Amino acid sequence: MLRLSLLAALALVQGGALYLETRSATPALPGPMELPPWRLSLRALQADLMRCDNALSYPRSAMMPGAVMQQAAGACLGLARQTIARIPSQGLAHYIAALALAGADPQGAARHLAQSARAAPRQGWLAQRRFALARTLPEEARGGARGLLPSDIPVLLSTEAGTRLVAQTYLRRPALRPGIARAAKRAEPDLQARLAYQLRRQVSRP
Repeated sequence: MLRLSLLAALALVQGGALYLETRSATPALPGPMELPPWRLSLRALQADLMRCDNALSYPRSAMMPGAVMQQAAGACLGLARQTIARIPSQGLAHYIAALALAGADPQGAARHLAQSARAAPRQGWLAQRRFALARTLPEEARGGARGLLPSDIPVLLSTEAGTRLVAQTYLRRPALRPGIARAAKRAEPDLQARLAYQLRRQVSRP
């Protein structure tokens, strides 16, 4: 049932009302936890989690009615929790749980972000998503300036896109600067130099 409700929620977010109507008479599929192991593909789980990432992330999330997003968030949270029950070290599942909880339970979101960072510390694309989400959480939820997942910052500094994100956050969010500076000091000298260059570049823009 979970996978069917997930697909239904995501179809709503993606504007698939006609698809849902045509599927309404389809017998309910068993949820992921009910499928035999040989029928439960890790690739399929990963694909569903990525659909959740797309549905719950900006800009799509900003364009959808609140009730639709709430339904999608609930379905994605259920998928993430069942995935974590099977694979506790699945970093993407912890991130999707954090994304789904960010509005209703920021503290829970922060815990899942920390678990995602421990489970998948070197995946740059996931570190970028975690960092972007962490900076939107209330200060009390993420532990103030220290709660920006400092282990992610050196990973972000290894890519141009990640370095731009860190530099933008440093310049636009003064309250987060101490945490970013502490984490950046742990990075390799060439990564520190990359951040310094990006900061100078952004400050010099008209």
